[in-house]
Amino acid sequence: MRILALLWMLFLARFCSACCMLQCLWKKINGKLCNKDDDDDVYVQVAQGSSNEFPNVPFLPGVIDISALDKKQCKFFNYSFAGNAIRLVVPNKGVSVSKLMNGSETVWIAEEEETFGYAEAYLNHDGKPELILVASTSSGTSKETYLELKDGRWVSCNDSEDKMKSLRDPAEWKSDFEIDISASKDTDKCSIFEVGLLGVTTRHFYPEPGHVPIKVKNGNKELWKAQVHSSRKGMETMFGGYESYCLSCILYKKGSMELLELTVVGKASSRWYKYFEKNADGQWKSISEKDYDKKFNEIKRAKPSQVPSKAQPKEDSAVVVQTNFRNVAPKLVTRLGITLDLSNPDPSLFSLADDQIHGVSHKAFVPKDGCSLVAIVDNRDTLWTATDTKEECMGAYLFSREGYSSLLSVYTRGAGDETFCFEKNGSLWKNVDKRYFERKLHSMKDFSAPAGEGHKEEDT
Repeated sequence: MRILALLWMLFLARFCSACCMLQCLWKKINGKLCNKDDDDDVYVQVAQGSSNEFPNVPFLPGVIDISALDKKQCKFFNYSFAGNAIRLVVPNKGVSVSKLMNGSETVWIAEEEETFGYAEAYLNHDGKPELILVASTSSGTSKETYLELKDGRWVSCNDSEDKMKSLRDPAEWKSDFEIDISASKDTDKCSIFEVGLLGVTTRHFYPEPGHVPIKVKNGNKELWKAQVHSSRKGMETMFGGYESYCLSCILYKKGSMELLELTVVGKASSRWYKYFEKNADGQWKSISEKDYDKKFNEIKRAKPSQVPSKAQPKEDSAVVVQTNFRNVAPKLVTRLGITLDLSNPDPSLFSLADDQIHGVSHKAFVPKDGCSLVAIVDNRDTLWTATDTKEECMGAYLFSREGYSSLLSVYTRGAGDETFCFEKNGSLWKNVDKRYFERKLHSMKDFSAPAGEGHKEEDT
């Protein structure tokens, strides 16, 4: 399995055990001073209900920071489920994630051969995550990892249900309404969004706090309806006078196969599920849990070419609409093709950072907004050029230490994501493979002192 991880980020994660270095590095890119005592160490304070998108800051390749999400890296959605405020984070197509951060806090690091799928962050009353579910795959097997914040560190959570309960903020009943699964745009009563999860297109329907779904339909056809309680008196604050209500609807689609799962809640917080399948006539029919599980596993295993379909959907063509992040669509801009000269980088075109860990100097060169890096040179020596109009370099990272040959990693995407590695012998650069690059980088480090000691930072 080809891992499209960004090599520099993987090396940097091993390179420094002090995770605050990563935050300091990118704070310096943005002209900020690094303060290890800063308790508010995030790029953006998340405010629930705000329609403002996260700022366009340089992101670390291979790393998603859930406190400062970047639309170039991922899609993200805020919604409410069973009284919990949740943020779903899904990497964009072609983006490989090796590390999950929350500001300066390291949340999760991928193990060998582990592929990140998505993350669900459970937020507290201040809109900050305290519990995170990481969904991944390892050797083709699905894996779920719950992590909770304890004493400033993210650790394995032994009782995720109890933690979820502690974060819940139940809302009083406001109104009853009906969910129409044919809808694609959310309303003031229901959040609706569509996104690919682990290769399957999914559409989600989550009621807004205080609004109770008492019916689920497809256009004019009813699929499920709550039964009226024998006595509505005293029930309004929970179910609006009904025996149960729908907690969520999720559609799963791959090719011509479509499944629907309804989560229903009743008295004493009892929970059960209703399952449906769309038949060849385009009608939804109720199916058993056993049949649903069998068909759901078929959808997860099937490759697009194995699923018959008259019109094969594109993975990146999903309609994304979400109440709290309506303005996150990328703006169309004309990009300027630029060249990076390692011997004389232009600060007007690049975000630059310089740091030193374990005696090794490392420099980051990230093209600024509106600039497309299409070539890298060192004086007159050309190291890399784009071979396709869609190809561009997202960042270059230089490692050096006196008495050792310099190393350079270049991450590209567009025509096909790839990382190029180089070594400088004398005045000449040569292309080297990744394993050789990693061994050379490891040999450069001086482990006589902890990574935090002798830590040097300079503005460039």
